[in-house]
Amino acid sequence: MVKRRRHWRGKDGKRGFRAWIERVAEYKMADRGRRNRAMVRDSKRVASQEQADNVLSAIEQNELQPNLAAELSEDLERLDDALDLVPEQDRVLIIRLRLNGEAPDVVAASLGITKQTMRVQLHRALAKLSIGMERERTQ
Repeated sequence: MVKRRRHWRGKDGKRGFRAWIERVAEYKMADRGRRNRAMVRDSKRVASQEQADNVLSAIEQNELQPNLAAELSEDLERLDDALDLVPEQDRVLIIRLRLNGEAPDVVAASLGITKQTMRVQLHRALAKLSIGMERERTQ
């Protein structure tokens, strides 16, 4: 990489070491930004999972306020009704990946599909579920 720097042409047409080192610095900053965004995204997932676990434990121990318990009960009923409207294969993906928390690799292997195919099917299944829940909400 160092040998090639003499022939490197930067964005502004400059050649040589300075253009090369500027480009390397740009790539480093872009990588750092991607890493930071991934860390924020992952921390939000962990926080939302912890929040869901706290709500579930509160439900199990009957420590919720009555109005919140009623809302959650209605939401769970809507979810159950919407899941009934989703095709069987989509329902299996949603239940195994989102509700049971199984690893995507394991689910894809057990269904005999690739991980990428499973991701696409899950995305479509969640979209169908969302539409079903909106229909349930408006009725």
